[in-house]
Amino acid sequence: MPAAVEVVCRVLRQAGVARAFVTAGAPRVFTEAAARTGFDLVPSGAAPAVVMAAVTGVLTGAPGLVVGGAGEPVADALVYALADHAPVILLTGDSAPSGGSVPAAGDPLEGGAGLRTVVAEA
Repeated sequence: MPAAVEVVCRVLRQAGVARAFVTAGAPRVFTEAAARTGFDLVPSGAAPAVVMAAVTGVLTGAPGLVVGGAGEPVADALVYALADHAPVILLTGDSAPSGGSVPAAGDPLEGGAGLRTVVAEA
């Protein structure tokens, strides 16, 4: 039986996601599953990966995928993606994004508004 992360990658491929923007801290189990399921892996820094995934999502209509590590600074870039209504999926070894500033009142990240965290055991 395939690991949960491989099932997630297969479903994302079926949804039209073609590439994954991979950060240096990305869990190996995630990058290996993405490679096995046919993603083009694009190495990048954490925040640039989110921005590139957001732009990819806007241009293609399929979600942009970021495979990142726990504790990488992606919160500010996620605010950009949310403000632009860009379809972005972040697979990480952490349960929530970190880095950047603490969301202020009315911020798209305030209280999780518009941001949904999905955790799957690998």
